[in-house]
Amino acid sequence: MSKEKLTQGVIGILTSGDDVVFLPLPEEDYLSEADGGKGKKERGEEDHPIWTSLKAGMLGFVSGKVKTDQNLKNISEEERKLILENALKREALEEFGLDVVPDIENQEKIFDSGVMEQIRYGKEIKFLLWVVTRLLIHEDQLEELKKAMDVVVVKKDDLLEFLENERENIRPAARQAILKSVDL
Repeated sequence: MSKEKLTQGVIGILTSGDDVVFLPLPEEDYLSEADGGKGKKERGEEDHPIWTSLKAGMLGFVSGKVKTDQNLKNISEEERKLILENALKREALEEFGLDVVPDIENQEKIFDSGVMEQIRYGKEIKFLLWVVTRLLIHEDQLEELKKAMDVVVVKKDDLLEFLENERENIRPAARQAILKSVDL
């Protein structure tokens, strides 16, 4: 009997003060395979049966694969937190040249937001998406990001309205992470 390998991903909701910071998707996420990308499509729990093709200009957060064979549900909260934060730090540095830190002072939360599905390189995968609710970037980092790319900053109080108005321009994993977050 073969055992299906558990795939896990993580996404960090970027914050600067009480603002939520959306970044454009890295090229590898939206470029077609023919153009050197992964040709990704994605859907979350609320999206069934519709797949969303990731595209240039779409907004999201720092995210990536969790490189561990451990089911993070079965380990201590402290160890899980370390693994997820390290994965986000690695991805933020690789994708955006960004040094991020957890926002412990503002009661960051870590939880699984359920299953996400992706098609990449033509293959469908399902993974458990972990969320870190407050990944802090400092004001000087935010200013540097704004010089390098189209960054969208949204006041926490306007976030749900922004998600509704910009639904087609926000990556499904980012939408699911925010909608399942209790408090940012």
